[in-house]
Amino acid sequence: MSRRSFLVASVAALSSVTLLLPTGASASTTDGDQPDQTIESSATALPGGQSLVSDTVLDAAGQVVSTAERKVENGFRATADDGHGFSCVSDGYAPGFRAYDRWEARYRGSNDMAQALFFPYSQVVARGGGRDESQRWLICGVGGADTNNGSRVTKAGPGIAYKDDPTYRIGQKWQEGSTPANYTVSLGFETAGPVKITGGISQTPQHKLKGSFRPPQHDKEMDRFAFNGVNGWWEHACEPHCGGNGSPTGSSDYHGSVVEGLWEFPAGKPVRPDDFLMKVYWTHHCASATGICR
Repeated sequence: MSRRSFLVASVAALSSVTLLLPTGASASTTDGDQPDQTIESSATALPGGQSLVSDTVLDAAGQVVSTAERKVENGFRATADDGHGFSCVSDGYAPGFRAYDRWEARYRGSNDMAQALFFPYSQVVARGGGRDESQRWLICGVGGADTNNGSRVTKAGPGIAYKDDPTYRIGQKWQEGSTPANYTVSLGFETAGPVKITGGISQTPQHKLKGSFRPPQHDKEMDRFAFNGVNGWWEHACEPHCGGNGSPTGSSDYHGSVVEGLWEFPAGKPVRPDDFLMKVYWTHHCASATGICR
């Protein structure tokens, strides 16, 4: 697998790359060239059209070998849903309802492409018979990952969490169960008033969809705020031990999922989209016997 611990970014798509110091064991440029290793990767949406890409290398026993992270440019900042492949749509409006610019978490390297789009909405709602007001935030996340050159993905999907200690999450939705042929994943939330948010994604199906408050990887940041989090992902039936020794398990097709979270805050509390963690996850390994995927 070619330089998989750093997932070397293509020069054309990611012209600005900043390397940050690895944490834990030192992440060398040959981590991931080993056929007995698996890599857990994620990209976190950042303000200004950037993503923070993190890689955790695991050995055959599932123990962490090394970690590394760096910032990459997304290439553009999209502000509207084009309706192609990704969809989270508001079907109504109520007093105080507001739709925000969509956020993107994205990575593209020589072997992997991962992308998730996140659609934040807020609404002022009356509580206690109209005497008190609170604000509700709904975020829909949709996305996943695609692999190439012998790399195989075994988990992929989006996650969202509000970054604070008190629990503000009051609702969550993710898809669970096996994935039949030619299926479409769709979810929907209805908030107070005539507001309905729906999200959907289509993909080549295999195996199953799962969800949890906790992230599907060794992600300390998302796990730290799991009580305020929602995660949804596609998972290959070979999990939790898919990679190793050139294992052919996993998929080279596109896979992902949809997840939605609903949070409620006091009306006077300042809340912004960048107060939320918004990530796309993908777990992958090189399926060739030599461990080289180019």
